[in-house]
Amino acid sequence: MAGHPRILTINPGSTSTKLGIFRGSELEAAEEIHHDAEHLGLYRTVPEQEGYRHSLLENFLEERGGVLDAVAGRGGILRPLIGGIYVIDAVMLRDLREERYGSHASNLGAPLAYRVAEKRGIPAYIADPPTVDELDEISRITGHPLVKRRSIFHALNQKETARRFAASEGKRYEDLDLIVAHLGGGISVGVHRGGRVAWVNTALDGEGPFTPERSGGLPAMGVLELALSWKYTADDLRKMMVGGGGLLAHLGTNDLRKALAMKTSRAQLVVDAMALAVAREISAGAAFLGKVPDAVILTGNMIRSEEFTGKIVERLGSIYRVEAMAGSFELHALASAVMRVLAGKEEAKAYVTI
Repeated sequence: MAGHPRILTINPGSTSTKLGIFRGSELEAAEEIHHDAEHLGLYRTVPEQEGYRHSLLENFLEERGGVLDAVAGRGGILRPLIGGIYVIDAVMLRDLREERYGSHASNLGAPLAYRVAEKRGIPAYIADPPTVDELDEISRITGHPLVKRRSIFHALNQKETARRFAASEGKRYEDLDLIVAHLGGGISVGVHRGGRVAWVNTALDGEGPFTPERSGGLPAMGVLELALSWKYTADDLRKMMVGGGGLLAHLGTNDLRKALAMKTSRAQLVVDAMALAVAREISAGAAFLGKVPDAVILTGNMIRSEEFTGKIVERLGSIYRVEAMAGSFELHALASAVMRVLAGKEEAKAYVTI
């Protein structure tokens, strides 16, 4: 293909779809399409939203014009996979549309990318889906053999952030030992050792720090007592864990900015506790690593708050080198992954089921 390839990237979220068109590694156009909650409520499941979101996506492309050379969607909840870029195929689409491994808005990334690619006769990929699993075996062990830790985290943004940090140091990602903490609606803290995430808290399963809307790790007996009280349904309890916990449960808001603006002693205590929980999880990652990491990297939208970031750095700055890289880089990560494949620097993997 002549010149820099033109790549479409797609990142579906629970209430929006983020789109980016790249010329090589340079962002040409971007848009975040917000979806009305009442309209989304018309669909019983996430997969049923595919046609609606696809029509909005095609409107975006019609306005931007031009030829596309490749498209990449954010990977969804798939079977455990090693990190990398994958060709979207029929089996992957089936697993996502049937929600075989779990339900999440990111499950729409590959189907939307495939529909765009099929119409235009171009390749379609995903990269570093949330189910990237590179854990050491010891990382899977919990206190009971019937409960094993699984790997579900913000793999795409964590790995992109780590690669960007390595490049800024003039080093390879694979040659560094890093702890990367993604702080958004969910919080995941991963130990990146030799280019693999060997340890990470399972954020979606209620492990690790509490977040703006997730409860994080809770005393097990306390949760058991709630379940056995018969005051709450199973759906009620799930909502407490994911979507209705954290800052939202304590302070009535899942917006960190609003929580910080409250300036009450209670609000300050809760926010300080969340920062402490993050610091504690990072230190647990260092214990797994067995040495001081080359750097601790803080990323995600919560790191846009200097006040909150400062609360974490205050606890860790005298122990570790802490670098703040605010925001999320999912669209750029997808474009970079496609560029590595098109340039012959990385081979796209096949999604092979067991």
